[in-house]
Amino acid sequence: MLFAGSHRGYRDGDRLTELAGLAAALAGSRERHQETMLLGEAFLTAAQPKRVAYPVAVGAVTGAHGIALEQALAAFLHAYLSQAVSAGIRLGVAGQKDGVAILAGLEAHVMDIAARAARSSLDDLGSATVQADIAGLRHETQQTRLFRS
Repeated sequence: MLFAGSHRGYRDGDRLTELAGLAAALAGSRERHQETMLLGEAFLTAAQPKRVAYPVAVGAVTGAHGIALEQALAAFLHAYLSQAVSAGIRLGVAGQKDGVAILAGLEAHVMDIAARAARSSLDDLGSATVQADIAGLRHETQQTRLFRS
């Protein structure tokens, strides 16, 4: 929804600022906030050196370049899932062949979610991630970690 709002409103600086603030506020722990801000900053480095959350950065840039919203969302979701599957492979949870099968099995879901997200608005945004936020807060104080979040 943040991605879709940024894609639609990439010409409206005030709207992007509002979305960036909302996206930053929705990061439930310091590390999740840091991760989304660093990903957004890395993505925008070539376009402008402004620090915004990752979905806002990608949504605004894909909108500015005329990439269709639903296709941009599908690519964004697929990239996220590819990173998660890659982490599972590195951790030994799944092998390379299994990882490819997992991604293939999720493609229909990716397309469905992208289609629904493309029709969404910020009025559809909600959150009930209390357990995930608590886990994120605990994770950032662990001594040994493989990933930021």
